[in-house]
Amino acid sequence: MARCVRLRTCMVRILEPAIGVLLVIAVMMDVFLTVLYARVGRRGFARFGTGVISERVATYVWRAFRWAGTRGGRVRDDLMSFAAPVIVVLFLAVWVAMLTVGSAMILHPALGTHIRASAGRTPTDFFTAFLIAGGNISTMGASGYIPQTWLYRVDYVINALTGLSILTLTLTYLMQVYTTLQRRNTLAFKVDVMAGSTGDAAELLAGLGVGGHFDAGYTQLAELGAEVSSQKEAYQFYPVLFYFRYRQACYATSRLGLLLLDSISLIQTALGSGDADWVKRTAAVKQIWLATMGLIAMLDGIYLPGGNQGDRVANPDEETLDRWRRRYLAAVRRLSEAGIDTTDDVDRGFREYVALRVRWQAYIEALAKHMAHDLADIDPAGCNPPARVG
Repeated sequence: MARCVRLRTCMVRILEPAIGVLLVIAVMMDVFLTVLYARVGRRGFARFGTGVISERVATYVWRAFRWAGTRGGRVRDDLMSFAAPVIVVLFLAVWVAMLTVGSAMILHPALGTHIRASAGRTPTDFFTAFLIAGGNISTMGASGYIPQTWLYRVDYVINALTGLSILTLTLTYLMQVYTTLQRRNTLAFKVDVMAGSTGDAAELLAGLGVGGHFDAGYTQLAELGAEVSSQKEAYQFYPVLFYFRYRQACYATSRLGLLLLDSISLIQTALGSGDADWVKRTAAVKQIWLATMGLIAMLDGIYLPGGNQGDRVANPDEETLDRWRRRYLAAVRRLSEAGIDTTDDVDRGFREYVALRVRWQAYIEALAKHMAHDLADIDPAGCNPPARVG
């Protein structure tokens, strides 16, 4: 019996530090993949480029807030706006907690033998090991508990360096996330204001090409192309950006994507062959299209359940085609009112418009639904076009 007890004690003394080492390694790998690797993607059903721990924290917290938000009635938007800040706080809390527990498991078996109190009896409970580990990791030190062997002296140093590195990296990461978030929101608000806060891409184009002159407007198109390209890369570096959701629909990525893609679709199909025809072939138009399509396809494929929901494009039914036709005719009329030369063959232009719209419509709908936005708020011009366009 005594032999069995000794054997069990020996196994615990070996197993506990081993589990502690694995926890510390897991945290370090998760911080590396989340903060330093900065290349999110998907292979099959698994996401890569984000930490295993942080990815699950973000996913489950978002699901909880989304579930509560969809049942929250009038407080839905306010409630869901807290999801991303909570995710960010939990990243830091989970990393620090796991690192502290892992370090405590390494130190615990050594209390009273290899680690002793500088005065009096040395407690051997796990809580004491947790306090020592927390002091080392926070670089405050564990005064009063002195390692007696070189191995644990080295462990003290490693704990301090690891804690300092992770805290520094994490705080720097959070600062960069919020800086990038400000840029994302600024771009979304800028595009929304350019459209007169109507959510109508035709309004945006009417402002860019007043009187049929896109020379000055082209500069703004080029700027938008560069900024949306930057946003696509920002989501690669900081995946947590996806979960920042606000009450105002103008900040939604689905709204930004719709305005930009609808604008390019109208440029390609509604403009005539006169003075504004050159805009269709410019690099800025191509850049906005490719960058925005790449952004929404990437978000859809990585973050939405099942992935690539936007790829499942069905042919629009008669009701949808009628709504799109009324939207297209209203857009052509608005451009004409702004003095912009429009297509002479409206039927052909509409067919081309439909061919372009089916390439991005499903992505926009999937993103809006996942973020619990009403599609009518994301696409008011497309969901509620005029009954008749004369």
